[in-house]
Amino acid sequence: MLNDKFVEYLTTEPLFGPYSIWLAELCKITNGMHVLDVGCGIGVSTFPLLDIIGPKGKIAGVDISLHLISQALKRAVYLQVPNASFSVCNAEKLDFPDSIFNSVVSSFVINQVSDKSQALSEMIRVLKPGGYLGFTIPGLDHFKEFFNIAASILKEESFYRQKNKLQTGSDTYQALLRSLGIVDLQVYSKIASVNISTTEEYDVILKTRGPQNAVLSRLPENRRAAIWQEILDEFNEKLKKDQYLHLTISAHGFVLRKPFM
Repeated sequence: MLNDKFVEYLTTEPLFGPYSIWLAELCKITNGMHVLDVGCGIGVSTFPLLDIIGPKGKIAGVDISLHLISQALKRAVYLQVPNASFSVCNAEKLDFPDSIFNSVVSSFVINQVSDKSQALSEMIRVLKPGGYLGFTIPGLDHFKEFFNIAASILKEESFYRQKNKLQTGSDTYQALLRSLGIVDLQVYSKIASVNISTTEEYDVILKTRGPQNAVLSRLPENRRAAIWQEILDEFNEKLKKDQYLHLTISAHGFVLRKPFM
């Protein structure tokens, strides 16, 4: 049974933490830097960066969810990391002065923001001239095993359209950044396929990383529990057959550098 105090973090960090490190490398984050993590959630993308910035660096994590920020704060206290701070904040209106961060990162979040242009403008605003902004979005194969099962169970054309909307291609973001005057942009890709040993663990991942809400939020409330159980039952059958469950994590990484004034 998954009963650890920080079960959500300990289940998801080994899978998504490497994507945070990858993004940090692309953004040239180094020792002593001041970094902002937008949409930090429970800190899966935040805490792994502490080893990179070291004790002289600082990292601030912001998220719109008070519940997720409270979990990140509890872990920060548990780990005794005074150079990590967390606060509730909307990505579309960051509560920071202009040009104070060496780097701004955001992992698998911008695709969930309503006004993406405003959020990206805010990230660029708080970034120091010459600093790097990096963000990841889901690739086309992200969580494909789950979405295929959900689509087969729902058997509704509208879900397939929703699935395609969730997996917006990188061209959309490149065009968006060009509209903001960004021409110096690099786009990267990273994909990993992992095996999950229990349906319970898979359930935690799907709940904390967004896919569950993406599917259930469009259904009548009285159908959600039954549909979710049907999806989990399908995973249980696959687990009995194959001894493990496949999970694909796919990302596009966007990196830009704020021009010097």
